[in-house]
Amino acid sequence: MSWSTIVWIGAAAIAVWFVASLFRRKTPSPHIERPAAARGRTSGAASVERAIHEAAGGAQRFRPPWPTGRAAARLPPEDQETSSADTREWRLAPTMALHLEYVDVAGSPSERRITLRKYCDDYGVVLVRAWCHEREAWRSFRVDRMQVLTDLSTGEVRTDCEAALIEWGAIRSPQERDVAGAERRRVAEEAMMIADRVARMEARAIEREAERVAGMRTQRAALLARRKAGPVASARELLGAFAPDLEVLVLVARADGRRTKTETAAILDYLSGMLGAAFDRAEATKALGRVTPEPDALDDALAELRDAGALIAIAGAVVTLIEADGKTTPEETAIATALHSALAAAP
Repeated sequence: MSWSTIVWIGAAAIAVWFVASLFRRKTPSPHIERPAAARGRTSGAASVERAIHEAAGGAQRFRPPWPTGRAAARLPPEDQETSSADTREWRLAPTMALHLEYVDVAGSPSERRITLRKYCDDYGVVLVRAWCHEREAWRSFRVDRMQVLTDLSTGEVRTDCEAALIEWGAIRSPQERDVAGAERRRVAEEAMMIADRVARMEARAIEREAERVAGMRTQRAALLARRKAGPVASARELLGAFAPDLEVLVLVARADGRRTKTETAAILDYLSGMLGAAFDRAEATKALGRVTPEPDALDDALAELRDAGALIAIAGAVVTLIEADGKTTPEETAIATALHSALAAAP
């Protein structure tokens, strides 16, 4: 059976479920009427954040509580908002809510709540991109200027900030960065060989081919390849290797306002099926509690899962989570629609 056939089968299955769920909803919710402009969808998942925001009746972004015993937020007179035109190669990080004590380049201290989103470690300095709940805007922070981090889901306080972020699976360790750097150099050499063979291809087509070669050797592929030896995967490895999967599944589980034990068990079952090896479910459950994605995380997660096989695999878990409580929320419908669109556009 060809990949194109598998993609169409997966897309058809989700479409059938989506239509059936609409018939099951006898009384539509009064707050989900959308303007005509919002009913059409662009290719992929570009409109997902707006659709979920409208379906939730304009719900506000999740705002984590201020840690007990801490003084009010401190912010410098001004700090620069992260530009959407930033050309760094940002990688998706497990989403987690943190309290950060920080000193900027001018020596100004600050205390704020942030939700981690991405990181970049390609230029000798490790940066994280996060949503600042005090500024209500995106900000970037250098890890070496972080003074104290508090995990708002567990209350854990760490002054060894880089080591804490590595332990929590939010950034790569120096050893992993060295391995990735060597891999990038090797992939660059392969890209040059490819360029020689396809000299008439446009520059962007060459880049896409290089990305395809590099994607075959990601952390996720390495972890899955080790399953024959039967090692016990750590929670940090699971968070790093399956970050986009967890973003999608946790968004579905939290769509009705809370994540139940049944839904958590379903997510762990998905990881177990994908990994094919044992892991510490208690440790993984604790690590899963740190994953607190925002609606706009769905775009990035679906982009990471652009392979048709990965999308089909996660589609079954999404349906299981949606049907776990016997009802379908508008937010769950929006996520299912986005997944259907991503499947239809998958290569």
